[in-house]
Amino acid sequence: MEHSLQIRHIITGVAAALVIIGAIMWTLYPRAVAAPIAEVASTTGALATTSTNGVTGTGAFTVSKDDAIELPTPPDFRAPIAYATSVAPDVRAIIETKAQKLQTQLAKDSFNLGAWIDLGAARKMAGDYRGAETAWAFVAKAAPQNTIAFANLADLYMNFLKDYPKAEVMLKKVIALDPAQVEPYVSLATLYENFYKTGTAAAEDILKKGVQSHPSSVDLRVLLARLYAQAGRTTEAQAQYQAAIDSAQKQGHADTASQLKAEAGL
Repeated sequence: MEHSLQIRHIITGVAAALVIIGAIMWTLYPRAVAAPIAEVASTTGALATTSTNGVTGTGAFTVSKDDAIELPTPPDFRAPIAYATSVAPDVRAIIETKAQKLQTQLAKDSFNLGAWIDLGAARKMAGDYRGAETAWAFVAKAAPQNTIAFANLADLYMNFLKDYPKAEVMLKKVIALDPAQVEPYVSLATLYENFYKTGTAAAEDILKKGVQSHPSSVDLRVLLARLYAQAGRTTEAQAQYQAAIDSAQKQGHADTASQLKAEAGL
């Protein structure tokens, strides 16, 4: 993905990958978010041990109601899927089967966040974008430090619901939570250049921020070089092209380096 050099291909790949890895990631996510922590009464003995709803301690201690974790109320996972008219009957049957399995899981544990991620993906596939939004927004509230739901919402707002201000908010949230990712910078630059805040310095600014965080990224360097080239800023474009070529060569991507040299006229 780092060397695709095609913005839209990158975005499509990221969106697909997020849906695929969702269930895997949530199996690794701490189950402490699965239920609120209830109040625990003080122990009386110096060596006494109390364990309630996942809170365990030895000695005299108290967990007050003010310290309890307040989780959002789960939405109705049994709500019918609003299928788009373009969804073929055989595809609809597959989605329904998948959704029923996920609903069974959620009936047992309404805070099974992996199931909510997958249910959102099923609704999105059905064209039920608002249903997908509801599922992923719930996950984002229940696990606000995990980027999967925010990234899925960003793709949904940007490429399907066309709600660009919300897409911007979600992408910025992903970057803040996990600045090690390159893709959110690429997606946000694409949003600014093609759909939202066009004609401003927003795309350049986010690409420069991405390059600062990921100086060896070929994609970010190339996108910034192309932006400069389109604006007639030749010297700056050449500098970014050369940096991208150097990174590609260091990473063993000779073909990419050769293609960039041709594109840049170097």
